[in-house]
Amino acid sequence: MDNHEKQTVEKIPVRDLVLWTENPRDPISSRSKNETVIRHALVDAGKKWEIKKLAKKMGARYDFSELPTVVYKNGAPIVYDGNRRVILAMLKLGLYPEFCDLKFKMPDCPEVLPCCVASEDVAIESVWRKHADTGSWDQIARDVFLYKFMKQPKSVLLQLNEMLDGRVEATSYLNQRFVREEVLTNPRMKSIGIKIEKGRVLSRHNAKDTQRLLEHIFSLVKDKKISTRNGRKEPLCVLIDPKLKAIVDADAGKEYHDVDLKSDDFQCLNVSSADAQQAARLPRRVGSSPMALFGGKLDLDVGEPANLYRDILDLYNYYEKHRDKLSDRFPALIRMALRLECELIAKCSSSRDMSALVMNGFDDAKASLSQDQKTFLAQNAVTKSNIVGLLQTGAHNYTGSYNLAQTIAMSLIVGGLLRLHCKRGRGASNG
Repeated sequence: MDNHEKQTVEKIPVRDLVLWTENPRDPISSRSKNETVIRHALVDAGKKWEIKKLAKKMGARYDFSELPTVVYKNGAPIVYDGNRRVILAMLKLGLYPEFCDLKFKMPDCPEVLPCCVASEDVAIESVWRKHADTGSWDQIARDVFLYKFMKQPKSVLLQLNEMLDGRVEATSYLNQRFVREEVLTNPRMKSIGIKIEKGRVLSRHNAKDTQRLLEHIFSLVKDKKISTRNGRKEPLCVLIDPKLKAIVDADAGKEYHDVDLKSDDFQCLNVSSADAQQAARLPRRVGSSPMALFGGKLDLDVGEPANLYRDILDLYNYYEKHRDKLSDRFPALIRMALRLECELIAKCSSSRDMSALVMNGFDDAKASLSQDQKTFLAQNAVTKSNIVGLLQTGAHNYTGSYNLAQTIAMSLIVGGLLRLHCKRGRGASNG
């Protein structure tokens, strides 16, 4: 097939278009629906969508100078490029009434949009050409795209970002092309006895010294002692502090071994949990979350709800410790346990009915959350209207039940219900 035959212009109803969840600007769960993507874009915790700004820039008329790039998969037209413009069209046409109260003007647009329908390989090439070097993607976004869609191996920078819970991406002085290509590379890091391979940190040093060495390299970049003008050609072992150089020399003859790094140990990567959550693009398996289960430790009255609460924490801690050995379906067990917890709260309260308890207590439970926690709810599409359904899907073999981030978001509401009905000194029977 000739290249020009791999793309055609077709008119597609806006209501039929499916927003791409793998958008490198800010990817989310591949199982998300249009409503979730739109909500995520409007919340825009990472300031990467700027839908309101685009609407103002576009003006009164919808701009057809750039057509959405669409790929048909399983009969559905997926928008690979142009998601922001398509979101504006969906909002203007009122296709999702839950967003009808927006406070900004949107350009007029027809119900049918001309789209560039392409094969997936052409669409991927187009997305890369239009965005990779324009400044709209950071280096981690480029590396994610290269790995997921262009079959290139993960860079050292990307692997470190995953191992350190997205904090490399949230650290602007590290999340740049120069660092990826000239600093955090295995050939250069081997001079200090460290290498990154297949998602593992291999080091000649103990965990503490490995962390100290990496953090020192990060600080050298931050202070511009390693930059595009300084130290870019010298081995890292020449640039480091003499005390750390002594450690490198002392361990030079040792074998490489696995080292487990903890993101919280890196003071120079001390970003907020919200920033880290936004940054973590390729989480391990189903993904870890910086948001604590139930929103944090709860002080509960003695009883069945408190017992199950502790059991769920133990189950989650087991999963966190052994996630690499467990299947990606394990989070469904936690979601099933959350439903059982709600049933126990209802049993011990005046409500008795689980659905009624959750619906009646949702607003008060949500009101007890921090702003970061409320944002986390919105990002994972947990609402008053759907939480009972989400709890119920946990008891069935539905793919959505495996979404760990959404399950943790649900636990924030369950934690709020526990505080309302089972907090120590209140007593569940007081309802």
